[in-house]
Amino acid sequence: METLSLDAFDMRGTEFFRAAGWGSLSVSPISDVVAMVDSPDWAEADPVSAFSYPSCHYTTGMLADFFGRTAAAPLSVLEVECRSSGSPRCRFLVGATDVMSHLYERMSAGEAYDAAAHALT
Repeated sequence: METLSLDAFDMRGTEFFRAAGWGSLSVSPISDVVAMVDSPDWAEADPVSAFSYPSCHYTTGMLADFFGRTAAAPLSVLEVECRSSGSPRCRFLVGATDVMSHLYERMSAGEAYDAAAHALT
């Protein structure tokens, strides 16, 4: 089984998704148990739509499948920022399903996603 450093994975992931027409992305840890995936030019987002909430629903499922297959473990993805709702980028959080459930609960209670992610370490 091949393993890649985060930098190498980041580079190859960007190449893959850009070549497929989705746009660029970068992957970085936000905590010990949650990763951030950012894209300033994600294809599913429509900056002129002015939606109230993040709306890259197809991408959320696609990234959960992609990262889950890469990790050989079920993972969940939550979009927390979206160009379709006025953010300068689309930002997705990736983690184990139980971790993401706890993160979502904390966010639903009003906690910011970055603080909630750091609290889960």
